[in-house]
Amino acid sequence: MIKFMISKSFNLLLASRFHKFMISISLLDLSKCNLNSPENCVNYLIPKQLNYFNKIKSEKRRMEYLWSRILINKLILSLKSKAFLLDSYRDTEYGPVLLNSKENFFLSLSHSSDAIVVAVSDFPVGVDVELMKRRDNYRDMAKLFMTSRELKDFDHQSVDHQKKYFYNLWVSKEAIFKSLPKHEQPGLSLANIAINSFQGSVVFFSCLSGGYAMAIAVK
Repeated sequence: MIKFMISKSFNLLLASRFHKFMISISLLDLSKCNLNSPENCVNYLIPKQLNYFNKIKSEKRRMEYLWSRILINKLILSLKSKAFLLDSYRDTEYGPVLLNSKENFFLSLSHSSDAIVVAVSDFPVGVDVELMKRRDNYRDMAKLFMTSRELKDFDHQSVDHQKKYFYNLWVSKEAIFKSLPKHEQPGLSLANIAINSFQGSVVFFSCLSGGYAMAIAVK
């Protein structure tokens, strides 16, 4: 029912770039899922998730929540016990988190259009995925999250490469932001995050037939 879209080449990339960390990641293509039968899938949710799911009014939001939490649960249960999931999982203003003082185990979630990605690690982790839309205002948007040096690099890219540069930088900064402690996130702008000075590891790549940009960061 659920197809995990991580390729062998990406697993090798993870192994080479994040060899110091325990990290697991799953990517789901919603277009491959049966979105019309949520009643057949809610059994994958734990009670607190099901309670939250039943309060969601928007059908689109219901489907995003359902499938993202199924993906989270399956990934966590591949590594931890059900008791850990039941005790640690919380939906918060920041999104889903794992609250467990006895173990270092961190969770990050991202979704865009038909893509949902989840990552867990024994170090703070952040993941981001974005549908690479064609835009007429790359330069205007770039000014919102790029440093002056990055903007110069963007301007020196060919027109054909600006789109890739734009999205790779965007998802990388979002992933780095999500890997930071929650108390450091409020008020922090992506334009203040310089990838070259990040005290951790970050990697970006394309996925789902090249239509999405994705990044993962571990701090």
